[in-house]
Amino acid sequence: TAKGDGIRLAKDPQAVLHHVDGHPDPYPFVVQRYIERPFLLHGRKFDIRCWALLTPQRRIYLYNEGVLRTASAQYSATQFNDPLAHLTNHCIQKRGPQFGAFEEGNELWYADLERYLAAHHPRCDFRAHALPRVRAIVVHCLLAVFDSLVQAGAFVARACTASRSLGLISCWTRSSASGFSR
Repeated sequence: TAKGDGIRLAKDPQAVLHHVDGHPDPYPFVVQRYIERPFLLHGRKFDIRCWALLTPQRRIYLYNEGVLRTASAQYSATQFNDPLAHLTNHCIQKRGPQFGAFEEGNELWYADLERYLAAHHPRCDFRAHALPRVRAIVVHCLLAVFDSLVQAGAFVARACTASRSLGLISCWTRSSASGFSR
């Protein structure tokens, strides 16, 4: 959800079902499997944020640069109840005492990740191996929801412009120890 509100972590699938079934109002939920062995940056989780431009003609343009949003607490599989170690959302991270202690605003650019990989994982080439997978995920996701975006009026012509509006969309993905998630 926006600003990290409503994000819940659960170890037990029954707890997830109980939470969803017990919600009083009709409410959309997104449930995803937790990455059990995340790829870590200096022992901390991160996500990769990239920006895409989607046109009404289904053209997708992906910006060449992006950022990593980092956790401000060390990852621990046994400390599952610490959102600062498990969730990289800015609105959650900025509440923690270590926000900005490792990177300004808990953000790094792709070039920072490339330097880290060169020093710690020299066989991993982010731009050659991981980034194409991230981009493929973004393209598949945007094409999957394109019709819903049209129905929601995401491409309504604006009075102040001669062309149809474009949808600038921010996307993110997480990494696992064996590669990037799909």
